[in-house]
Amino acid sequence: MAGVAAEAGSSIGSLYFRFGDKSQLVSAALTLALDDFRRRAHALIETAERRKWPAKKLIEAWVSMLVDLLRERRSLVREMARHAAAQPTPWNPIRDTRIELENTLIEALKRGLQGQRDASWEARFRIGMQMVAAFLTQMLLIDPGPLRLDDRGVKSALFELFSAYVAVPKGAPRRR
Repeated sequence: MAGVAAEAGSSIGSLYFRFGDKSQLVSAALTLALDDFRRRAHALIETAERRKWPAKKLIEAWVSMLVDLLRERRSLVREMARHAAAQPTPWNPIRDTRIELENTLIEALKRGLQGQRDASWEARFRIGMQMVAAFLTQMLLIDPGPLRLDDRGVKSALFELFSAYVAVPKGAPRRR
């Protein structure tokens, strides 16, 4: 709380008056972060549909967005992990938002794939996204290496892993 107060140019007492306790402060910050995630995800899908991106380009941009969001919000996610160690319910808004936005992404991809997917594609896609989320969380929380969250190659490595598992249809590759 002292660090947040100093960063905000406020006092610890003001934070406690406004939020009640650290848990409510983290919850408020999480709400803002999830709103930002929704906004960025919808904007990305709208851009992809307007520009008629191939599935590969959209998924690569999605993975890149996830890495960027986690890099920007690493302190919040670490605090959520500490807070959720006692009980998992604080993760529910993150899980629910992830599922909501993945459903939106899947629908956009279905419109673009038009018969290029088999019956198990959606299940593999959801598992692949869960793998990406797990890798990102592990990189953030325990920094196992050799791939780390701040490495330049993390986006392409996660995209390649996801693409191989899901069998993303070929499209114009996006260079980074």
